[in-house]
Amino acid sequence: MNQVDEPAVAAAEVTENAPQGRSSRRSRGQQARSRERVDQLLDAAEALVTAHGFDGLKMRELARSAGLPIASIYHYFPSNIAVLRALAEKHLVELQTVIAASMERHMEANLKPEQAPEAVGRVVMDVATYLSSRTATATIWDALRAVPELRALDMDDTAANARFIAPYMARLAGNLSPEEMQDFCLILIESLQSNLMVIMHAPPERQPTLMQSLARFATATVRGLQLSNT
Repeated sequence: MNQVDEPAVAAAEVTENAPQGRSSRRSRGQQARSRERVDQLLDAAEALVTAHGFDGLKMRELARSAGLPIASIYHYFPSNIAVLRALAEKHLVELQTVIAASMERHMEANLKPEQAPEAVGRVVMDVATYLSSRTATATIWDALRAVPELRALDMDDTAANARFIAPYMARLAGNLSPEEMQDFCLILIESLQSNLMVIMHAPPERQPTLMQSLARFATATVRGLQLSNT
């Protein structure tokens, strides 16, 4: 899974073999304050992109919203793209946690093959419900697709999610080779993400029925995969 990139915070961390004592305790305190400051900045950045889109994420406005000197912003992030990247990485890590928990809950090892398509549909509903509760989701995903510097991050995340679900899906269609299963999962994840984008941009009153349609789509896709391998 992708990890949140906090180069300025990492620079403040103490190495494992650093001598312990007053200076190391002070360094740990600085590290904690740095993490708190980064969280404060990312919270302010999320509020800005929710209200104004990712084009509204300006460094001076971020400083004003966070109540910090602009020099403090540049201490942690060299540009608004760096802020947006850190915000997207944080969002993606949180989403991966949701996916993993839902897969663990609905796709247990003793799940019967005939029950699997509906279980996949429930996972999709869990993910869609979570994303609909995050008001910045649509804007962050728009940025991942639209900003060239972030496109690789989006592609890496899609590939990571495909690798994660592949072992689960392999239990449902054992006749596929590992490479074929990986390709199938990559296409499935990309398709689900694109449709989730449509849902996130839909009016709130339309989102529940669209989520149900997406869950049915996922169920039918997995059932079709099973039938094609019998």
